[in-house]
Amino acid sequence: MRLALALVIALAATQGLTADGPHVSNPNTRIRPVDKRVASLVAAGMARSTTFRALVRHLEASDVIVHIEARRDLREGVGGALRYVANSATDRFLRVQLNAAYHDHTLVALLGHELQHAVEVADHAEVRSADDLRTFYRRTGVRTGPDAFDSTAARETGYLVRAEILRKPGDDLRFARRTASGDEAKLLDGSPIVAEEVEVPGSH
Repeated sequence: MRLALALVIALAATQGLTADGPHVSNPNTRIRPVDKRVASLVAAGMARSTTFRALVRHLEASDVIVHIEARRDLREGVGGALRYVANSATDRFLRVQLNAAYHDHTLVALLGHELQHAVEVADHAEVRSADDLRTFYRRTGVRTGPDAFDSTAARETGYLVRAEILRKPGDDLRFARRTASGDEAKLLDGSPIVAEEVEVPGSH
């Protein structure tokens, strides 16, 4: 089944730790995992992916705060979602949701993909609501459905983070999007890192 990574507009690598309790985030950071499993995903990305670290550094220097959670109630086939939550006089708040059913390596790649979307929001100060986010992706995104969009940069970022966390000595990351046979790179569950949806409230 094709894995759709969702960038949902509403209000909004390693195996190991599971979500077994609340995770107290550093209130001074802009990347805020809400449980221990997600904190381990962020730690894996930071430890093993240069691209992931660059995304986090970019966001830490921005006015965007990103809360990240793993959930088991996302729609079937949806790997991740980014929602615009709210804004204050000084900050804009986003929420990333990841499908907790997927393997941790997959989730780190999905998280890199969603953090790239967060960077796209951070770099456009005019995006200050869910409506603004919809307008932005209608203008700049890649259409993937009747009212669904992705960005080329997020797709490429997902591939690159995946390649970096799974890399072996001598791997050439210029070919991160391709397997040895030349086919599209796959996640560990066999799904390609492709196609995101932007769901507009009331469209279903």
